[in-house]
Amino acid sequence: MNSTSRLRVPVLAAVGAVLLYISPAAIAQTESETKHHGYEHGYRDGFAYGRDVHARGASLDVNGDAYQRADHGFRPEFGPKEEYETGYREGYRQGADDGYANRTERFEKMFGEERTTPPNDGGAATTSRLKSAIAMA
Repeated sequence: MNSTSRLRVPVLAAVGAVLLYISPAAIAQTESETKHHGYEHGYRDGFAYGRDVHARGASLDVNGDAYQRADHGFRPEFGPKEEYETGYREGYRQGADDGYANRTERFEKMFGEERTTPPNDGGAATTSRLKSAIAMA
């Protein structure tokens, strides 16, 4: 075994150990952010749906097509689709309940007080406010 081969084994072992240590944290971060994106999109869609249903005097049923598909607004760069769908469904239910009951506190924390309808900005500006709102849920 030459000196290059002897160095390669410990270096590869060290790199492998670092990857095993870092990867779960990186994956958890990605899944958490993915779920947040889904929650935000679902909340906006659910809130608009809840307000519309209330205005028509109909009863609230959150199990419609949007809830079942749970992929509105999803982009692959967000992360795992299943995580997004989980967040979307949670947000949709909460948003529909809030919109139907005309509860705006959570909506205002996420999107700002001056807005009267959900924003359509792709969610980039609301991530930190969204995390606060999820913590309240």
